[in-house]
Amino acid sequence: MEHNRPADRSRQRARRLRRARGLALGAALAAAALPASANSNLGVAGGVFVPYEGGVGYAIHAQYLYAIQRFRVGGEIGFRDFDARILDVDDVSVRTIALRPLVHYAIAEGPLSPYVGAGIAFDINVVDEDKIERARPGIDVFNEVGLGIGLFALLGLELRAADSLALFAEARAGGDVQLTDDGDLGAESLGGFEGIAGLRLRFGGGRAGDARD
Repeated sequence: MEHNRPADRSRQRARRLRRARGLALGAALAAAALPASANSNLGVAGGVFVPYEGGVGYAIHAQYLYAIQRFRVGGEIGFRDFDARILDVDDVSVRTIALRPLVHYAIAEGPLSPYVGAGIAFDINVVDEDKIERARPGIDVFNEVGLGIGLFALLGLELRAADSLALFAEARAGGDVQLTDDGDLGAESLGGFEGIAGLRLRFGGGRAGDARD
């Protein structure tokens, strides 16, 4: 199928990005409105994302975690902007907005606390299908927006800077797979490595990230 409407596609892409960003903002505001108990942690972070095939991009996270003993359970909203190799085409622009339920476990407690974690990612992927079709005219990508799912694991280190404030850094690795089966992007993987750093604020006083009921 031949496409002769690049202007229409650009407008559609802009509308989809605005809707996706609106969903992410709404979810972040909802997380901020959650009850602030003594075991509640709010965090923000940013860093780099390196896809398994592609170029270095950036990542931003906003998260809510609830501490139970050495565990913290909760979720985060994440945004990634990067270039990936898709269908043998290099440097295809990808923007991902993800909702990620996750869990942490503190290996040791104290002013400097290492932890491990894992989670599931539910993704909205916006892919530059025009570049794919220009590079490979025989391919028709029916939809630039796809839904994906992935798993990830992380290793983190948290430094208590004050009673209710902690700095943290994490290294992550995960696989995100495109689920939408409406075109040639249906089997593509968008996973990779991620390194982030940020801060966490604990409500109710006490040690940041330290769980006591």
